[in-house]
Amino acid sequence: MAVNLDAVKYNQAVLTANDESNAIDISNFIAEFDYFEDILSPAITAKARIVNTAGLYNGLPIRSGERVDVEIANLMGTLSRKDDNPLYVTGVTGYMARESSESFTLNLSSLEAINNETTRCTKKYDRSLSISSTVEKILTEVLETDRIGEIEPTKNNYGFYGNLKKPFSVLTWLGPKAVPASAGPAGVSGSGETGKSKGTSGYFFYENQDGFNFRSIESMVSKTTQAIGGNDKDIQTLTYTSSIDGGADPENTNKIIHHVLSQNTDLLKNLRIGLYGNDTYFFDPYKMSLDKYEYTLSQELGNKLGENDNFGLPEFFAEVPSRILVRTSDRGMFNDSIDLTSGRDNADMARSFSRYNLLFTQALNINVPLNASLRAGDIVKVILPNVASNTNTRVEIDEEASGYYLIKNLRHHFEKGKATTSMTVIRDSYGL
Repeated sequence: MAVNLDAVKYNQAVLTANDESNAIDISNFIAEFDYFEDILSPAITAKARIVNTAGLYNGLPIRSGERVDVEIANLMGTLSRKDDNPLYVTGVTGYMARESSESFTLNLSSLEAINNETTRCTKKYDRSLSISSTVEKILTEVLETDRIGEIEPTKNNYGFYGNLKKPFSVLTWLGPKAVPASAGPAGVSGSGETGKSKGTSGYFFYENQDGFNFRSIESMVSKTTQAIGGNDKDIQTLTYTSSIDGGADPENTNKIIHHVLSQNTDLLKNLRIGLYGNDTYFFDPYKMSLDKYEYTLSQELGNKLGENDNFGLPEFFAEVPSRILVRTSDRGMFNDSIDLTSGRDNADMARSFSRYNLLFTQALNINVPLNASLRAGDIVKVILPNVASNTNTRVEIDEEASGYYLIKNLRHHFEKGKATTSMTVIRDSYGL
């Protein structure tokens, strides 16, 4: 069951022609509206299914590139893409016309997604700049956007040439190379056969309602560490219940209608990719030297979403390196001395893919009544019942399945008589 439609309102829905000669209120024509966010997507997307009797498709006309200002409000927040932050039509699909009506779907995205296809990174980005500073530079100078959410400072620098790559390609490419400033030990220690890869790497570049974000996995899950200490007032709790009362009740928006465990630990896959432990052989062709760096996730991992320290595995799997990587030095293209590097860490690859893959160990698909206050990248507390408990008298909490999860992606869905938020939430370990 979803929240009653009375709790959801289109404050604004205006479609403007490309030449700005005509603007039409389409709020009464929208049969369905879907809004999507994903931490693996650099830009948000949306879809609006239009049903009308006014001949809107050829009357406006709609040919792609049109501006859409929309604002939808409900009990748990407002979804607003209007004024200086509108959506734009990127395509029209499913057009069907009858004698007295027509229907079609507008595919929508942010302006920056369109600008990404028409701009390129042409500059030299100096190794004196931190990666986070470079990210902000590309957003403001290349994409020319002021919609910046959270750009988390990085500990390491990196120098490179833009090489005419698209901005989104460069920004997502920089993610695995970045080490958070707040992550404690970073880089490597020792050399030769005694080298050790320290700390964690890995950032996500994505857009949500707050703007464009460049955030580390460590920062995202650090809210869980704070919450366990008793400070979880900013984290929403989603609780499964077998029945939901109808009507515009604010408490409904945090009740789980349906949940499915879509992904769990795949031990053989994790061992093949060296998730828990790996060795990296690093060859420097300038100095003709070979170093070996060891990385063990269980010893270097900082914050995590669950309380289990060994990921629920025997100690043997979590400490023995199961993959060997070989790579050469990355000195950039504009250094005058072989003593200078591009700023890229020698062992960032070994660390970052371990952290990325661990975060996606568990994936849970859940559906709740529309909650427009949720964002991709937010932490939520999920409470699930113990299947062995007696639901007629008392519902006990499943201490293993329940806990803190990170919202990987979400969809806000609006249609007549139905308004829901569907999301995939992920985490790296078990326990509440």
